[in-house]
Amino acid sequence: MDFPTCLGWGTKMKTEVIRILLIEDSHNTARLVREDLKEIHGDKFKLECEGRLSKGLERIGNGKFDVILLDLSLPALVETSL
Repeated sequence: MDFPTCLGWGTKMKTEVIRILLIEDSHNTARLVREDLKEIHGDKFKLECEGRLSKGLERIGNGKFDVILLDLSLPALVETSL
């Protein structure tokens, strides 16, 4: 079973767009995530990115996201320790 299918992302997936917020300070990693999502299911995802935790938290407060991907090695997280 491939990755998308094991998550229930097969052919019977709803046609709604999944809104994803990626909080990641590496442009290369953000680009790879965007490319991987596009390869998996192209237009079923809307990826929005923020490079700083504070900006990401603002976006969470102001917007509706279905999924939040967080880089746990962001400087703000490392300094405050979860």
